[in-house]
This record gives sequence, C-alpha cells and structure tokens, in this order.
Amino acid sequence: MSTEIEARQRVARAAQATEHGRPDDAIAELQAAATLFIDAGKPADASHCLAQAGTVARLAGDVVRSIELLEDAVELAGKDSGLARSALLELVETSLLVEDHQRALGYLELALPYMADASRELRVAVTMKSAESLLAVGELYGAEAAWKQALSLAETEGETAQLLLRRATLLVAAGADIAPGAVLRLKGVVAEFGDAAMSADIAMLESALALADGDPATARQGLRTARARAIEAGARSKALAAAVAEARIAEEAGD
Repeated sequence: MSTEIEARQRVARAAQATEHGRPDDAIAELQAAATLFIDAGKPADASHCLAQAGTVARLAGDVVRSIELLEDAVELAGKDSGLARSALLELVETSLLVEDHQRALGYLELALPYMADASRELRVAVTMKSAESLLAVGELYGAEAAWKQALSLAETEGETAQLLLRRATLLVAAGADIAPGAVLRLKGVVAEFGDAAMSADIAMLESALALADGDPATARQGLRTARARAIEAGARSKALAAAVAEARIAEEAGD
C-alpha cells in the first residue's frame, strides 16, 4: 500500500470518528495522515489534515491543542494562500472562543497577505472581526477604521444595516461615548427600508443606553417597544429577550 493511500484511509477513519463523537481518535488519525502526506511529499495535504484536526480540537473545547495544530498547519501551507488563510482564520475563531482578542489580532494581521484573492463576503467578515477585537482591547480608533473599511465593501442597504447593527451593539456594550451616535446612524439607515425586526434591535439598544444613563423607566418603555416590534416581525426570540430584560429591570427596581 502506498503512503498516500494509507494517509487517505486515515482521513476517512478520522471522519468516521468525528461523526461518532470521538474527537481524540479523529485528531490522532488526522495527525498520522499528515505525517504520511509529508513522507509522500504532499505538504499541502498535510496542512489540510492538521487544520481539520485543529478545528476538531476547537469544537471539542481543547483550545491549546487546537492552536498548536493550526499553527503547524499554517507552517506547512507554504505558498498556498487558501490553506494558510483558512488555518489562520480558524486560529482567530479559536482565540475568540476564549476571548483572547490580542491573540486574535495577531492572527488577523498574519492573515492579511492571504486576503487578496478572498471573496468579498469573507473580507467583510474578517474586517468586522478585526474591528470587534480592536474595540475589545481599547483601540477604538482602529476599530472605527476597520468598520469603515467593512462598510465600504457592503453591496446592499440591508447588508450595510446589518454591519451598522453589529457596530452599534458592540459600542453600546462597551459603553463607548460614540455609542448613541452609532445607534442614531443605524436608526436612519433602517428607517429607509423599514425592517421591523431590526427596528426591535434598535429599540433594545436605545433601552440599553437609557439604562446606562440611569433612566430605568425609559429603558423599560424601550423594551416594551422592542417586544411589540419583534412580535410584529415574527421574531419570537427577540420578543422573549425584550420581555426577559424588562422583567430583570423591574425586579432590580423592586416592582
């Protein structure tokens, strides 16, 4: 049996192990396959195996192991931009899983040279992740620059609104001084095409701003508005979230 055939058999066994909930077995098979692919002179296939193993480890909650495997995958990827980019973005996801935004930013920077041939959608997603991590480490100026870049890539009003919603949500959660302006900008964009579900999101953000300003009465009214808009849009989970948030405020106020 050739080395390459044995490697592919191990990949198949890894898939079966993953399917049956045996991540450790899957990782072991993929690592063995990677070694065999290296022996067969196929580093790209080896890189792909290690990247898969890293993903399995991440999904199993083993962050340290995932990072080790994915970094090995990047090293083996060589000049294959697709493989290197994929492994680096998996490293970003693994870092965000444990809220290590500084590490995530490092991997995002390493991924930049491999983004030239990426799809527009992927470039938007990666830029938004960069903005989120920059904000998390206190780099508001950098986050704003990243959001501006992501918005320049948007192709529809709906996509622009979704990006602005994510931006406003993060800024409100961070208590940023520019959060009210971000919500107001979002409100103006959404008003142009009348998305009821997003209007509910805006009402919840306005409620959060009111609560941060020490105005629980206005916050509760905002949540009632959010719930009504969510029901109108058929967004049951949002309606429930608004109701729960209002109940929490009422409980804290002793009502």
